[in-house]
Amino acid sequence: MLVTAYMKLLLIEDNPTDAKLLCLLLKSQGIVVRTALSLETARAEITLEKPDVVLSDLGLHDASGDEIFSVLRELLPDTALVAYSGATPRDKLNDADAFLLKDGLSGPLVTWVLHHAMAKRKEFSDLVLRSAELP
Repeated sequence: MLVTAYMKLLLIEDNPTDAKLLCLLLKSQGIVVRTALSLETARAEITLEKPDVVLSDLGLHDASGDEIFSVLRELLPDTALVAYSGATPRDKLNDADAFLLKDGLSGPLVTWVLHHAMAKRKEFSDLVLRSAELP
């Protein structure tokens, strides 16, 4: 198991059964999980406490696909965003850092993808900062 070192994750999933299963999987990896059943609820959760990473289903009752990640990226420019779904997305997810298929999810795989997405986002944010310092 990768060391999660108190990783704070916001899970956005509108299916309560899927949310419970994912919470169990994530918590078994030592990840601290908060859940939101909609994009609107996620906005409220983000104002309460900024997560280290967001894991969101692509199909919510109040939003879907790239719309979800555009809103999340605007709210959390330096936070890793990971999309997941039961099917491969048809459209490119411009604001997501990684993608997972629901089928076959395992604790180690999810943990690895979350760490990878966080490292990718940090590297991108560092690059933006360095380029701002250029003459």
